[in-house]
Amino acid sequence: QSGEIDITHHTMTAIPQEDYESIESLDNVKTVYGLPITNQSAFIQTANIPDARVRQALLYAIDRNQLVEQLLKGHGEVVDGFLSSASPFFDDSIEPTPYDPEKAKELLAEAGYPDGVEVELYYGTYGVMQAECELIQAQAKEAGFNIKLVGMDGASVKTLWALQNTDAPAGMRLQNNIIPKSDPYTQMEYIFGENAIQNCSRWIDAEYQELLKKVKVTFDRDEAKTMLDRMQDIGLEQMPTVVLQAGPRRSALADHTMGVYF
Repeated sequence: QSGEIDITHHTMTAIPQEDYESIESLDNVKTVYGLPITNQSAFIQTANIPDARVRQALLYAIDRNQLVEQLLKGHGEVVDGFLSSASPFFDDSIEPTPYDPEKAKELLAEAGYPDGVEVELYYGTYGVMQAECELIQAQAKEAGFNIKLVGMDGASVKTLWALQNTDAPAGMRLQNNIIPKSDPYTQMEYIFGENAIQNCSRWIDAEYQELLKKVKVTFDRDEAKTMLDRMQDIGLEQMPTVVLQAGPRRSALADHTMGVYF
């Protein structure tokens, strides 16, 4: 607005869509939406919620299409698995899990929680994070999830949930994951590697880790794709994280800028 900044580039979660639309309306600014490369996810600390059925129930308990429509104004998509459709290794055979609170209740009952469960959801208090958590809290209540929201500044939540922090809390953390990274290994190691700082689910699966080692050293893209498909299948079976929605990165440029490519 003041003309002091030539270019901004950020995720869909950094500022609310309404604010971005006010930037779009400026005469001296042009805006760009990129590919849906940012996955917003609820990472679940598996040691404290060890039954995969409880974690799977959370996926059924959230209306992810509503998240896309309400938070991103339709500029996004719902995907299952750890990769977005912008990745060349995306598995388009995986159908997104539908919103089904009754199915969620069934899974909770099978896991021994017929009266529901209580869980904390940690998030950074910036952008749309709080608004998203409040939506998740309201949606999941019908299925039996009593979610307590715990907001703090972004640096604090990263430190609190870091893998090396032995005092990390139980519950879940809202976190975005930029996709794709430089190669498949970096992508999958970043979120679930044995020593990954932001493996806040603390999910260390033997088969996943073995495939991760093989992906690191293969130059065959078809072979890598096969292994990545299996790694995503393992994730859907064990559900260490619920992928909520994928959104694009957005850019705003002063109208005098030229030669900027994304």
